[in-house]
Amino acid sequence: GSVGTFSATDNKIMLPVNDQAFDFIAYYPYTSEVTEFTIPIDITIQEPREDINILYATSKEHTSDEANVDFKFQRVLSSIVIQLSTKEEINLQDATITIENASTNGNLNLVDGSISVGEDKNAITPKIEYDIDKNELITIATLMPGQELSDLKINIKLANGNDYIWMPDQYILPSQVTRCYEFNLTYDDVELTSSGSTIKDWEYDRD
Repeated sequence: GSVGTFSATDNKIMLPVNDQAFDFIAYYPYTSEVTEFTIPIDITIQEPREDINILYATSKEHTSDEANVDFKFQRVLSSIVIQLSTKEEINLQDATITIENASTNGNLNLVDGSISVGEDKNAITPKIEYDIDKNELITIATLMPGQELSDLKINIKLANGNDYIWMPDQYILPSQVTRCYEFNLTYDDVELTSSGSTIKDWEYDRD
Protein backbone atom coordinates (compact mmCIF):
# COMPACT_ATOMS: atom_id res chain seq x y z
CA GLY A 1 0.00 0.00 0.00
CA SER A 2 3.02 2.33 0.11
CA VAL A 3 3.93 4.67 -2.72
CA GLY A 4 7.50 5.49 -3.72
CA THR A 5 9.26 7.55 -6.38
CA PHE A 6 12.33 6.08 -8.07
CA SER A 7 14.91 7.42 -10.49
CA ALA A 8 17.80 5.90 -12.44
CA THR A 9 21.04 5.54 -10.49
CA ASP A 10 23.16 6.82 -13.40
CA ASN A 11 21.81 8.38 -16.58
CA LYS A 12 18.11 9.14 -16.87
CA ILE A 13 16.10 6.99 -19.24
CA MET A 14 15.27 9.13 -22.29
CA LEU A 15 12.37 8.03 -24.46
CA PRO A 16 12.70 8.92 -28.16
CA VAL A 17 10.51 11.72 -29.48
CA ASN A 18 8.41 9.56 -31.79
CA ASP A 19 5.53 7.13 -31.56
CA GLN A 20 7.69 4.19 -30.48
CA ALA A 21 6.28 2.64 -27.28
CA PHE A 22 8.31 0.89 -24.58
CA ASP A 23 7.39 -1.61 -21.87
CA PHE A 24 9.06 -1.50 -18.45
CA ILE A 25 9.64 -4.38 -16.03
CA ALA A 26 10.54 -4.14 -12.36
CA TYR A 27 11.36 -6.72 -9.72
CA TYR A 28 12.49 -6.89 -6.10
CA PRO A 29 14.84 -7.77 -4.47
CA TYR A 30 17.61 -6.82 -6.89
CA THR A 31 19.85 -9.53 -8.27
CA SER A 32 22.44 -9.51 -11.01
CA GLU A 33 21.72 -13.18 -11.78
CA VAL A 34 19.43 -12.46 -14.73
CA THR A 35 19.81 -14.74 -17.75
CA GLU A 36 17.64 -14.27 -20.83
CA PHE A 37 15.00 -12.42 -18.79
CA THR A 38 14.76 -15.10 -16.09
CA ILE A 39 15.71 -14.93 -12.42
CA PRO A 40 16.57 -18.05 -10.39
CA ILE A 41 14.58 -18.61 -7.19
CA ASP A 42 15.66 -20.65 -4.17
CA ILE A 43 13.50 -20.67 -1.03
CA THR A 44 15.42 -23.34 0.88
CA ILE A 45 16.68 -20.69 3.31
CA GLN A 46 13.62 -18.95 4.71
CA GLU A 47 15.33 -16.13 6.62
CA PRO A 48 15.59 -13.26 6.18
CA ARG A 49 12.17 -13.32 4.53
CA GLU A 50 12.95 -10.11 2.63
CA ASP A 51 15.41 -12.07 0.48
CA ILE A 52 12.64 -14.34 -0.86
CA ASN A 53 9.78 -11.84 -0.79
CA ILE A 54 9.83 -11.49 -4.57
CA LEU A 55 7.83 -8.66 -6.12
CA TYR A 56 7.11 -8.14 -9.81
CA ALA A 57 5.47 -5.41 -11.88
CA THR A 58 5.13 -4.26 -15.48
CA SER A 59 4.10 -0.96 -17.02
CA LYS A 60 3.45 -0.92 -20.76
CA GLU A 61 3.12 1.35 -23.79
CA HIS A 62 5.17 4.35 -22.65
CA THR A 63 6.22 7.07 -25.10
CA SER A 64 7.83 10.47 -24.68
CA ASP A 65 4.31 11.88 -24.24
CA GLU A 66 3.48 9.26 -21.57
CA ALA A 67 6.84 9.09 -19.83
CA ASN A 68 5.76 8.52 -16.21
CA VAL A 69 6.08 4.83 -15.40
CA ASP A 70 3.78 3.58 -12.65
CA PHE A 71 4.34 0.14 -11.17
CA LYS A 72 1.85 -1.89 -9.15
CA PHE A 73 3.91 -4.61 -7.52
CA GLN A 74 2.57 -8.05 -6.69
CA ARG A 75 4.12 -10.93 -4.81
CA VAL A 76 4.78 -13.91 -7.04
CA LEU A 77 5.35 -16.60 -4.42
CA SER A 78 2.91 -18.19 -1.98
CA SER A 79 2.94 -19.13 1.69
CA ILE A 80 1.39 -21.12 4.47
CA VAL A 81 0.71 -19.91 7.99
CA ILE A 82 0.86 -22.37 10.89
CA GLN A 83 -0.55 -21.37 14.26
CA LEU A 84 -0.08 -23.84 17.09
CA SER A 85 -1.66 -23.70 20.53
CA THR A 86 -2.63 -26.23 23.18
CA LYS A 87 -5.32 -26.77 25.80
CA GLU A 88 -3.06 -29.11 27.71
CA GLU A 89 -0.15 -28.34 30.02
CA ILE A 90 2.32 -28.59 27.14
CA ASN A 91 5.10 -26.02 26.88
CA LEU A 92 5.45 -24.83 23.27
CA GLN A 93 8.40 -22.56 23.90
CA ASP A 94 11.47 -23.38 21.78
CA ALA A 95 9.47 -25.78 19.59
CA THR A 96 10.61 -26.10 15.98
CA ILE A 97 8.63 -26.71 12.80
CA THR A 98 10.16 -28.33 9.73
CA ILE A 99 8.30 -28.69 6.43
CA GLU A 100 9.64 -31.61 4.42
CA ASN A 101 9.44 -32.35 0.69
CA ALA A 102 8.82 -28.76 -0.38
CA SER A 103 9.64 -27.56 -3.89
CA THR A 104 12.42 -25.07 -3.31
CA ASN A 105 13.75 -23.88 -6.66
CA GLY A 106 12.44 -22.35 -9.86
CA ASN A 107 12.67 -19.36 -12.19
CA LEU A 108 10.80 -16.09 -12.56
CA ASN A 109 10.11 -15.12 -16.18
CA LEU A 110 10.46 -11.35 -16.30
CA VAL A 111 8.60 -11.12 -19.62
CA ASP A 112 5.26 -12.27 -18.23
CA GLY A 113 5.82 -12.77 -14.49
CA SER A 114 5.26 -16.52 -14.63
CA ILE A 115 7.02 -19.01 -12.34
CA SER A 116 8.48 -22.30 -13.52
CA VAL A 117 9.09 -24.71 -10.65
CA GLY A 118 12.18 -26.87 -10.60
CA GLU A 119 12.61 -30.44 -9.41
CA ASP A 120 14.47 -29.81 -6.14
CA LYS A 121 12.69 -31.06 -3.00
CA ASN A 122 14.03 -30.02 0.38
CA ALA A 123 13.09 -29.46 4.00
CA ILE A 124 12.53 -25.86 5.03
CA THR A 125 12.57 -24.43 8.54
CA PRO A 126 10.66 -21.15 8.86
CA LYS A 127 11.21 -18.73 11.71
CA ILE A 128 8.79 -19.17 14.62
CA GLU A 129 7.29 -16.39 16.72
CA TYR A 130 6.34 -17.50 20.23
CA ASP A 131 3.79 -15.74 22.45
CA ILE A 132 4.81 -16.56 26.00
CA ASP A 133 1.58 -15.18 27.49
CA LYS A 134 -0.66 -17.39 25.34
CA ASN A 135 1.81 -20.28 25.04
CA GLU A 136 1.18 -20.08 21.30
CA LEU A 137 3.43 -20.07 18.28
CA ILE A 138 2.96 -18.95 14.70
CA THR A 139 5.11 -19.21 11.60
CA ILE A 140 4.91 -18.18 7.95
CA ALA A 141 6.65 -20.38 5.38
CA THR A 142 7.21 -19.11 1.84
CA LEU A 143 6.41 -21.76 -0.79
CA MET A 144 6.51 -22.03 -4.54
CA PRO A 145 3.20 -21.48 -6.35
CA GLY A 146 1.72 -24.73 -7.61
CA GLN A 147 2.94 -26.62 -4.54
CA GLU A 148 0.72 -29.63 -3.83
CA LEU A 149 0.33 -29.33 -0.09
CA SER A 150 -0.51 -33.01 0.38
CA ASP A 151 3.07 -33.78 -0.66
CA LEU A 152 4.36 -31.98 2.42
CA LYS A 153 5.09 -33.44 5.83
CA ILE A 154 5.00 -30.99 8.71
CA ASN A 155 7.16 -32.00 11.66
CA ILE A 156 6.67 -30.35 15.04
CA LYS A 157 9.35 -30.98 17.64
CA LEU A 158 9.00 -29.77 21.21
CA ALA A 159 11.89 -28.72 23.40
CA ASN A 160 11.40 -31.88 25.48
CA GLY A 161 12.06 -34.00 22.39
CA ASN A 162 8.47 -35.06 21.64
CA ASP A 163 7.68 -35.21 17.91
CA TYR A 164 4.42 -34.73 16.01
CA ILE A 165 3.74 -35.19 12.30
CA TRP A 166 0.85 -33.73 10.30
CA MET A 167 0.19 -33.90 6.54
CA PRO A 168 -2.18 -31.50 4.75
CA ASP A 169 -5.06 -32.57 2.53
CA GLN A 170 -4.82 -32.09 -1.22
CA TYR A 171 -4.60 -28.43 -2.17
CA ILE A 172 -2.60 -26.85 -5.00
CA LEU A 173 -1.27 -23.55 -3.70
CA PRO A 174 -1.93 -20.73 -6.20
CA SER A 175 0.42 -17.79 -6.72
CA GLN A 176 0.08 -14.96 -4.18
CA VAL A 177 -2.15 -17.06 -1.90
CA THR A 178 -1.59 -17.70 1.80
CA ARG A 179 -3.00 -20.93 3.22
CA CYS A 180 -3.64 -20.81 6.97
CA TYR A 181 -3.75 -23.71 9.41
CA GLU A 182 -4.59 -23.60 13.11
CA PHE A 183 -3.70 -26.55 15.33
CA ASN A 184 -4.40 -27.74 18.84
CA LEU A 185 -1.63 -29.88 20.29
CA THR A 186 -2.58 -32.68 22.68
CA TYR A 187 -0.33 -35.13 24.47
CA ASP A 188 -0.95 -37.71 21.75
CA ASP A 189 -1.78 -35.84 18.57
CA VAL A 190 -1.85 -32.59 16.61
CA GLU A 191 -5.43 -31.62 15.72
CA LEU A 192 -6.43 -29.33 12.88
CA THR A 193 -8.98 -26.83 14.23
CA SER A 194 -9.26 -24.36 11.34
CA SER A 195 -8.01 -23.82 7.80
CA GLY A 196 -8.56 -21.34 5.01
CA SER A 197 -6.92 -19.23 2.31
CA THR A 198 -6.50 -15.58 1.47
CA ILE A 199 -5.12 -13.65 -1.49
CA LYS A 200 -4.67 -10.49 0.54
CA ASP A 201 -1.37 -9.15 1.77
CA TRP A 202 -0.30 -12.00 4.04
CA GLU A 203 -3.36 -11.45 6.22
CA TYR A 204 -4.51 -14.44 8.25
CA ASP A 205 -7.80 -16.10 7.34
CA ARG A 206 -9.75 -17.42 10.32
CA ASP A 207 -12.68 -19.73 9.53
